[in-house]
Amino acid sequence: MKTTALKIELKRLLKTINPNVYFEEAPKPLYPYIVYELSELAYGYGKTLLDLEINAIDYGKNTTAIEDLADTIQDTLNKYYFLNTEIQFAIYKGSKQKIEEEDKQIIRRRLTFEIHLYEMRGE
Repeated sequence: MKTTALKIELKRLLKTINPNVYFEEAPKPLYPYIVYELSELAYGYGKTLLDLEINAIDYGKNTTAIEDLADTIQDTLNKYYFLNTEIQFAIYKGSKQKIEEEDKQIIRRRLTFEIHLYEMRGE
């Protein structure tokens, strides 16, 4: 339940930045688009520590749009706090990397974040 609730809120939040948002993979996407995935790093005392990886992808030669998109994602998500009746979480900015693709027209930036997730119900 907590992972589903987290994915719903992340998708809602990312769609405020860009309408093309996908979890884990993008089927025939429209550029630019965002793909995100979650990995559990640790769990203890009701807190789950997660790694959020976001890939912002565009097509062409000009990198301005993807750099602006990556900056907006970082600015929006860093120190973002969420609380409802199911979950509570905070997001903290990690790194931003340029990823080289075989197709040199594909422009990709990988952003990482750390999420501290708490389920609001009993364990």
